[in-house]
Formats: sequence, C-alpha cells, structure tokens
Amino acid sequence: MLVCVFVQIICFSWTIRYLYMEHLYVAIAANTPQLINTDRSVTIYISNSSSQCTLKHPRIYTYSGYCQEAPHPIIAKNTQKSCSFTKTTCSLYGSDGVLTYQILNDRNDCIGELAIMFSVPYNYKTYGNCFALGIFEPECPCDVNLYNKMYHESGTFTRGNGTGSSIKYSRNAVTLEGTMSPQSQSKMIVELCDVFCYSKPKDDCQPFFSLQYYH
Repeated sequence: MLVCVFVQIICFSWTIRYLYMEHLYVAIAANTPQLINTDRSVTIYISNSSSQCTLKHPRIYTYSGYCQEAPHPIIAKNTQKSCSFTKTTCSLYGSDGVLTYQILNDRNDCIGELAIMFSVPYNYKTYGNCFALGIFEPECPCDVNLYNKMYHESGTFTRGNGTGSSIKYSRNAVTLEGTMSPQSQSKMIVELCDVFCYSKPKDDCQPFFSLQYYH
C-alpha cells in the first residue's frame, strides 16, 4: 500500500515538473524573437541629382553586421542606386558602418569623398537609429576611425537622429541632404545636388566653389 502511494507521489511530481517545463519552454519560445531579433537592417537609397558630378569607387566599413546588397560601382548624374546592410544572425549587435564614394567632376578630378555613416542598434531601450552625411578629403580612409569620428565627434559632416527629419551638409560646390527612418528595418534616402548662389541674378549664378579640389 505504501509502495503504491509512493509511486503515485513520484508520478504526480513528475507530471507537475513536465507541465512546468513545457510552460517554460513555451514562454521562452514566445520571447525569443524579442531576445534575438535579426530584423536590424538599413537600405540606403542614393540619388545623384548633380549636373556636374559622378559618384564612383565605393568603399564600405562595417562596425557590426555585414553588407547584404553591395553598393553600385558608379552612380551617374540624375540616377539613383541602393545598397543594404544587416546585422549578423544571433548577434547582440546591430548594423553599423560607413559608406564612401569618390565625387568626380566632369574632368574626372576627385573633389572629395562622400561619406554616409549609419547605425541601427540592437538595443532600442538604450540607443536609437542615427546617421551622418559628410564630405571629406579625397582618399580619406573608409575604416573604423572614420566611423568613430562620424558617430562620436564633429568635423566636415552633419549628424542626426533617425527620426525621419532631414539633415544637410554642403562643401566643394555640392550639397548632401538625407533622411533616416526610425524602424529596425530602416530606410535612408540621400541626395547629392549642386550648390548655387541664389543671392545673385540667375544668369550670373555660379557655384560657391570651383569643382576642383585644391591641395
């Protein structure tokens, strides 16, 4: 009799344990998409609205994540191209990096490096999307130093939060303007256009700077 009771108690305890573990596994499975979310990416659309410049020779540096869709080697005048970056699967980091293009005038002289910094964080409780647009010296290295400078410091660029509002930066006769959405699958729209002096009569309007880089 006592043996039967003992066996029943053991069976009951194992049943309770099984139900508890099953409930625990369901709870973990339900929360896994929030704990390990691979939806951290950014697609960058670059429009070249300049009548005098072409974008060539892209370079990328990824602080975290990787390039999913490679940038187009040439963005001709009045065209738009795109590229995308995403986080590494099961990583606790988001998608962060920098993209550069050489800005070439009609004489094929490089007047500067267009630079786009992007950050789509993994942890939205602490961080938010941010980006920066700038124009650096020709042959500026596209590396961790450039990323850190555009993310943390100041210089020949403008930085902003990815809220959908636009930021702008002008140098060497061209203007960069762009926006970034706040979502985890973010979209950036960047436009390159010519800078002209509107304070003069239209017929006399000339670029602020010659489309040539001076050492």
